[in-house]
Amino acid sequence: MIIVRGILQLIPLLVLGTFAYLWHHEVALGKESLSWPTTKARVNEASYGGRRDRLSYSFSVGETQFKGYKLEFCKVADKDLQEYFANNINNRKEITISYRPSDPSISVARPGIDDRQSTGYYILSAFAFVIAIAMERIYRIYFKKRKEESYI
Repeated sequence: MIIVRGILQLIPLLVLGTFAYLWHHEVALGKESLSWPTTKARVNEASYGGRRDRLSYSFSVGETQFKGYKLEFCKVADKDLQEYFANNINNRKEITISYRPSDPSISVARPGIDDRQSTGYYILSAFAFVIAIAMERIYRIYFKKRKEESYI
């Protein structure tokens, strides 16, 4: 029972840690992408509709072919992104993308990160932290109650 309790108390921290890592990784890649080299890519599929946007493109670096799907890092659906998509990607056969020189399989159509996006991720991180603490408290109360019931 103690092992189960310990594992359940770790779940909120694992969720929070995973979220924080993924958030930090996205933000770091977004900032790093501003200095990446660019190349032309062939658009395979492009449609924008808020949550249901799709972008698929193919490009080559040297002799190696790559596929990319990333419109931007820390994507937040907004009017600015919709206009960018309409003006720079929609109905085009070729676009300019940025790729990571050390790993060209990581690429993005719109490099950089908007300050509004990083602020949004800070807010989401704070929310995830509150949820993690609440879950941990709920587990404590639940197991304390179970322990008291086992003595009856």
